[in-house]
Amino acid sequence: MLTDLELKALWHAAGGLEQPYKEFVHLLILAGQRRNEVSCLPWNELDLDKRLWTLPGSRAKNGHEHTIPLSDQALAIICSLPRTREFVLPSINGIPINSHGDVKDRLDAAMPPGTLHWVFHDIRRTVASGMARLGVNLPVIEKCINHVGGSFGGIVGIYQRHSFADEKRSAMQAWANFVESLVTDAPPNVVQIRSAN
Repeated sequence: MLTDLELKALWHAAGGLEQPYKEFVHLLILAGQRRNEVSCLPWNELDLDKRLWTLPGSRAKNGHEHTIPLSDQALAIICSLPRTREFVLPSINGIPINSHGDVKDRLDAAMPPGTLHWVFHDIRRTVASGMARLGVNLPVIEKCINHVGGSFGGIVGIYQRHSFADEKRSAMQAWANFVESLVTDAPPNVVQIRSAN
């Protein structure tokens, strides 16, 4: 997991990368999805009018279709990209970016001295932990990052069918607001989300 200072440094280090690598890292941070799910995102999975990304089960690690609400910040990044290829983040030859190791090496070189070893999956841990810190309930966090197990294991996974669409949208926007305030040093525009327990 990344600390706030490391997350901020990572965001700014990514800002020094060229398109689409900068946007790739920023979307990883804002959306909290898996590395390959973001890097191989085709335009046809996006409904920009509804502000939704629908990841088919065939592309999800757990095999489950997953709907990701797009925060204002994630939507702005996506809308800033040219729609000239099949993929949102294409490499020069039009296929999805896949040089994750090269990108990681370049990010590492730009990180502050003393930054502990990290991997791209730490971003998902950071998103999940950050949402918890903002008061998002664990079941909503699991739905946001498409994690199966935990709250939805066993009998709950069989009988609980609520989509958590509104809760996911609120959580994703709260997280993106937090990230924006962190990386811009602006006063936070974050609403704490508390359960009604």
